[in-house]
Amino acid sequence: MLFSKKFFIVIFCLLALTLIFLFGLGLWVKSKKVPAKIMSIEQVERKTVDPVFKNLPVEILKKMEDENKKVRTLTGKIDKIQGRVLSATFNIGDLKGKTYEINVLPDAKFGKTEVDKITFIPKTVDLSFDEIKVNDEIIAWAKQEDIKNLKQFDTEYLEVMVK
Repeated sequence: MLFSKKFFIVIFCLLALTLIFLFGLGLWVKSKKVPAKIMSIEQVERKTVDPVFKNLPVEILKKMEDENKKVRTLTGKIDKIQGRVLSATFNIGDLKGKTYEINVLPDAKFGKTEVDKITFIPKTVDLSFDEIKVNDEIIAWAKQEDIKNLKQFDTEYLEVMVK
């Protein structure tokens, strides 16, 4: 025989080590390039968004800021029910602890949201007004545009949150 068995084993081992080295080198290079690419993508996004807001007229920026300050939904607990008027104390944000009278309109829709205990996916089902009771946690959507400075508001949709 021209070449011995040992020669083929040495050549096979060198080829295997070379392939492993190249594979590892490829992974190392890839791990170094991906975060750099992500950073460059984020920087491009920021550069394209910032000039848009910088070039807007002051009146439009003020209007956008005013729109963001409006309150259209409230989350809280029902204190009492009198006919189709709910009294509720809200517990989020600047309005925490403030009580509102909610006029439930005749054509209002009601929902009940439960969170599945296994998948944690919320599921909303229809509800009737008669099923709503004191101490229910609710989200009330106002018909008015901004209810922050009001003491009462109308609602066309009310959602009861089940814990």
